[in-house]
Amino acid sequence: MAWHDLAIGRRIVLAGSVAGTVAAVAAAMAVGIDIHRYFSITWAMMGALSVCGGVLWTQVSGGGFGMALVGLKVFPIVIIGGLDSIPGTIVGGVTVGVLESLAAGYVDPLLGGGFSNIASYLVLIAVLFVRPYGMFGQLAIERV
Repeated sequence: MAWHDLAIGRRIVLAGSVAGTVAAVAAAMAVGIDIHRYFSITWAMMGALSVCGGVLWTQVSGGGFGMALVGLKVFPIVIIGGLDSIPGTIVGGVTVGVLESLAAGYVDPLLGGGFSNIASYLVLIAVLFVRPYGMFGQLAIERV
């Protein structure tokens, strides 16, 4: 067996173990798969993919301090919409965009410039008090 066949075989076993761990954690533990190892591998792969995406995005849009501001804008959008809901994230993005525009036009002249930047965080706190899982997020009920 050549070394590349062995490498492909290991990738197939890794993919099968990760898929089995995702499908049923208890069953994966029962057959002896170390779930903590595969969760760590999955997080490492997603971290590497995120770094690659961030580097490519920075190259396309030009780096600078504005890139950090994009991350600060995305956080309330995703939390307001719900972490497990893509349509909720879209609605959260539109909501935050309209809110910041209205705050910049009407509230900034009264309270001073820059209030529009924190308005989304104030709405985030209000939404978390009312619905801790976001506007469209699903309430996770687990029996222990």
